[in-house]
Amino acid sequence: LDFARAVVRSVITQLATWVGPADWQLVIVTSDEPSWRWADWLPHGAIDGCSVIMSGSGDELGERLDAVDHGRMTLLVTDEPHLFAARTGALRRFLTASNAASLVVVDDVTTVPSLCRRVLTIGSTGAASWSGDVPESDDSERIRFAGLSVDAADRVARRLACLTDPEDAGGSGGGV
Repeated sequence: LDFARAVVRSVITQLATWVGPADWQLVIVTSDEPSWRWADWLPHGAIDGCSVIMSGSGDELGERLDAVDHGRMTLLVTDEPHLFAARTGALRRFLTASNAASLVVVDDVTTVPSLCRRVLTIGSTGAASWSGDVPESDDSERIRFAGLSVDAADRVARRLACLTDPEDAGGSGGGV
């Protein structure tokens, strides 16, 4: 799980570096808040400038997700795949009602949620392969990923925190 989280941290920080908060917002649902607290420094936080939501009870999670702007492109990240089990669960309702993509962090013994159309399996050396709904035009035979430590992700996020996206007229991103 730690290596998968490291890869997801790398993906999030790359996306945050390349694309400003006017174009997407970040929501992280977890029960392990300390592992993801670094992401609250990113100016892409969807809820009052913050990204991390504690998974908590279904009703509480649903209320927090209702506060997210459903009209904006959203990246939903979670390391709690069991939250997708119920069809009427808060995460499934959010994905159905919003313009969101999801990254679900799953260890090697947990079943991947059925709503995941593509699965990236990452080996211990960083070699990876796609399975599931992979387009025929996807000619990536070999994929290699590098993870990012929490400290490195925190440094990147803190450096991005003070930046303002000039296209973010509503100030929906957390940048100052």
